[in-house]
Amino acid sequence: MQLTSKFDEAPWQRASDLARFKRIESEGYVIRLLQLDAGFEESDWCDKAHIGYVVEGELQVTFQDGVRTLCAGDVLTTLHGPASAHRGAVNHGTVTLFLVDPPQ
Repeated sequence: MQLTSKFDEAPWQRASDLARFKRIESEGYVIRLLQLDAGFEESDWCDKAHIGYVVEGELQVTFQDGVRTLCAGDVLTTLHGPASAHRGAVNHGTVTLFLVDPPQ
């Protein structure tokens, strides 16, 4: 096992006016802590695999077969590939989300 960094030491980075994140890579995994504000909406479909945990807030995730609402304490898992394509959105408040992207 290799410890590469601590989230406290990782700088916040801006993805947009409504999204910021901390990112650590370790042994092929990408580990992110995200904060998404109301009005955030992904414009493109993501087809990457994720394992996620909603720390706080309410996240709307659109899949090809419908929308799921994830609340604090909920876990998200998606597989890699077009069949698992998804987009996230935040309708109100702020969402804090912990995501792990396994090696592709």
